[in-house]
Amino acid sequence: MSVPGLADAASLTPKGEQYQCYRTVTQNISASRHQGRMFFITGPGGTGKSYLLHALQHWCERSRDPCLLLAPTGIAARNVDGNTIHSALSIYSNRGAYHTGLFRFGDQRKKDIEKKTVLIIDEVSMVDGVLLDYLSSLFAKLRRNNRPFGNMHVIVLGDLMQLPPVEGLKVFRASVWKLFHPIFLRQPQRQTNAKFFRILKKIRFGITDSEVRDTLEERWRQYSPEHVMWNTTYLSSLRDEAAALNHAVLSGMPPENPMFVSKAEDFENGIRLQHLEHSTVFRKGTNFASSVVCTVGAKVMFLRNSMLIDKGISNGSISVITNLLPNDEVETAFPNQGRPRSNS
Repeated sequence: MSVPGLADAASLTPKGEQYQCYRTVTQNISASRHQGRMFFITGPGGTGKSYLLHALQHWCERSRDPCLLLAPTGIAARNVDGNTIHSALSIYSNRGAYHTGLFRFGDQRKKDIEKKTVLIIDEVSMVDGVLLDYLSSLFAKLRRNNRPFGNMHVIVLGDLMQLPPVEGLKVFRASVWKLFHPIFLRQPQRQTNAKFFRILKKIRFGITDSEVRDTLEERWRQYSPEHVMWNTTYLSSLRDEAAALNHAVLSGMPPENPMFVSKAEDFENGIRLQHLEHSTVFRKGTNFASSVVCTVGAKVMFLRNSMLIDKGISNGSISVITNLLPNDEVETAFPNQGRPRSNS
């Protein structure tokens, strides 16, 4: 049996739950042109959610159902070749409420969004429940239709056992959440080691039996910090701990590499702040250090979602300093992104 939209999806087998999920979504959308359908596709990591997303996106293109593909963060958007929710819809928050600047951009941008008939949101676990309700009302206003999401077809994907929103209500607290039909993926697509997949599922639910403990302890005995220090991105909840890790890595750089210290210059109302004022005024609301040591070979992280997202560079992208320029700029190279880019 051939299915439209799967011709270019080489590894999606015409059997199993991925195919059944694909058929459920596409057949319901095809049969319901006048009423929006809503689906929540979920499952643990490695069950093929991202691959299924691309198959559904491809089906939308072939079926001439314009699709808007969004994600809550820059990295998530980059992974699915989409846009962030906030940038695509010009959304900002003020005192706990969401607003949009979309209606200030003229008719063309609104018309482009109004033409979309399918909305796909990846990594939905990181979407604030209040934001999801706001999206529903926003699309209702854009499409001049009082039904949820303006009567669009909506497909959200993600794992509610993974990252929650940075702040606000969890997504399933949204009033529109009850309208989504859940579809569960359980079969591993990425992992062929049945024992490893079983252990991951146990950890996902907080189960630490003897099998889990023995496996983790075995991996820990094989761990060597010298071998992973240079290729690991460490997550830390404390600024001082992160600074200590950065210092440890920098201390291991070749001493002959050129180096300079970049110091922050912060201004308020046109007046330059002193170091102590920087610490009390700015540091509370940002993760920026008052000084940064730059040296060839050191890794740096891009901290903005900007126009570079279409080039695969977003908030959280890692690059390596390749050169220190005379005008106090550094030249960095993002892996797999072509030639180095100069950034101040």
